[in-house]
Amino acid sequence: MGTIIRSAHAAGALGVILTKGTVEVYNDKTLRSTMGSIFHIPIIEDTDLSITKTLQNNGFKILVSSLEESHDFYDINLNKNIIICVGNEGSGISDEILKLSDEKFKIPMPGKAESLNVAVAASIMMFERVRQNLKKVDNSI
Repeated sequence: MGTIIRSAHAAGALGVILTKGTVEVYNDKTLRSTMGSIFHIPIIEDTDLSITKTLQNNGFKILVSSLEESHDFYDINLNKNIIICVGNEGSGISDEILKLSDEKFKIPMPGKAESLNVAVAASIMMFERVRQNLKKVDNSI
């Protein structure tokens, strides 16, 4: 979780939303792994998903990664208000989040690994948004 918070801070995310079942972010190991980022980005606890639903009702799209999907993550336009959802490495994304999702996709993995570490997957997705936003700026020059 600490690596996700640190990557979100580095990628310029507006915040990190924690849902039911998320690891305790204020334990020593997690705090250390944020390298101080936890003090510079909002951490929002949303165990009943009310905040997530409010954001969705106000134009945020909920994007969910899933190994079962055939839709390629790199084909998605991320130049909009989005919430990138990642699941627990053991149990994946909750059914509640899956039902709320606006788009499901997979990160292509041409190698033989079954899956990516959740912090690595989250970082890939956040920095793809950064890349797309930088490309958008470059194209307007």
